[in-house]
Amino acid sequence: MDGNALTQSLPVQRFCRQYLQAEPNPDFPTDRALLRDEHVQEYLYTRLFSPEACAPAKSQMPPAYALRILKKLIAAIEASIDDWDEHAVSDNLLDHFANFSSTSTAPFAVRKHRVVYSVSALSTPPHASSSASASTRSITFLENRATISAGGTTGIRTWEAALHLGEYLCRDQPTLVQGKRVLELGAGTGYVSILCAKHLGAAACVATDGSVEVVHSLPANLELNGLDDKTVASRELAWGPTPPEWAEDAAAPFDVILGADITFDARDMPDLLATIRWCLSANKGATVLISATERNKKTFDTFMQLASEQSLRVATVDFPVIPRHEQAGPFYSDAVPIHICQLSVM
Repeated sequence: MDGNALTQSLPVQRFCRQYLQAEPNPDFPTDRALLRDEHVQEYLYTRLFSPEACAPAKSQMPPAYALRILKKLIAAIEASIDDWDEHAVSDNLLDHFANFSSTSTAPFAVRKHRVVYSVSALSTPPHASSSASASTRSITFLENRATISAGGTTGIRTWEAALHLGEYLCRDQPTLVQGKRVLELGAGTGYVSILCAKHLGAAACVATDGSVEVVHSLPANLELNGLDDKTVASRELAWGPTPPEWAEDAAAPFDVILGADITFDARDMPDLLATIRWCLSANKGATVLISATERNKKTFDTFMQLASEQSLRVATVDFPVIPRHEQAGPFYSDAVPIHICQLSVM
């Protein structure tokens, strides 16, 4: 196999995608021949660690994270070499590691960094040419994947339920939002809205959140993905029975209402369900899909019960989490069930 084919092999591309998504423990290639190949090593350096790859306009990883992964990569390469006369560790990787180690590295959770999520369900099939497979579709964010919450909000990072809802839309319902107007509840980083606008052909999206801080940070992520507020508008929306003032000025009804990881707090559920009832009343015939991570079965059961009490029917879609070892990007945990629920008025 020639050098170019090796660099485009699935284990190498999987590792690159996971690194660019800032996965805490990316899957290093296990094939010793791959790791010790000079073409593969130079490809990894060029794509992930070179000055060009780390430029602010591209994918600047948290320094502590980048140093930890590079150290593990070099150790894996060294372990793969049994003949040091024939193979070696890339000078570029070693020099970069030495220079990197000599500088101070900020902790992973200090600030937001660029994170790139591959949208593999919309990518060229693995058997396609290397030039085509290199054009994997992606979504880029400024976020902090190591932080659970900041400033009282969970909107600083993209959560598993958003990634799972995105996979469902890409794999099972790729035309659901095409040409449609989409409203997202609890948007956070805006992953779902950006996916719909950038890759799924939505006519317009309104990404909403109850946090002013989150709403103000959304335009930066839109710009990173070549979008503007005409395609994805960011609006503040406090859940409850009262419609927001901006809804009165909406150009047209919404066709699809989406929400991901917005059912984790039972205290918020009555207001959330009131908002969903308003959405269904004001947007006749709209499809409502909620992606819910079942961290606690009791909390999920409470959501189902309260929805029934509000005369809302909840139908669970058959779309289990893709096993981790089968994921090609985005990558997220398969340890906890994530439910895709469609809500409608009884």
